[in-house]
Amino acid sequence: MKDYMSQGSSSFLIKNEELKNGYKSLFVEFLHNEGFKTWGRKGYYSGIDWIYVNINNKRYAFGVPGIAVTEPVGEHAITIKEFKIIYEIYKKYNPEYPLNME
Repeated sequence: MKDYMSQGSSSFLIKNEELKNGYKSLFVEFLHNEGFKTWGRKGYYSGIDWIYVNINNKRYAFGVPGIAVTEPVGEHAITIKEFKIIYEIYKKYNPEYPLNME
């Protein structure tokens, strides 16, 4: 599994005030429970309320002011609630069989 944030077109940009809690955020706890890992703590800035989440390689990275970590799906941020809906849809499918539907 590749370890970079820009793998495919699968990184979502999520924005929410709760993310200002950084690595102690409830959303980051959710990601950890789902098997996601941090891309690294390099460049983390206190008070950041956006995060990139790649569903292909299960990596996430907090935003950095003035730097686009990767180009997000749809070129716009979404909410935590919207991300969870999208993620639930994709996690039920086996990536080895991209055309099989359940």
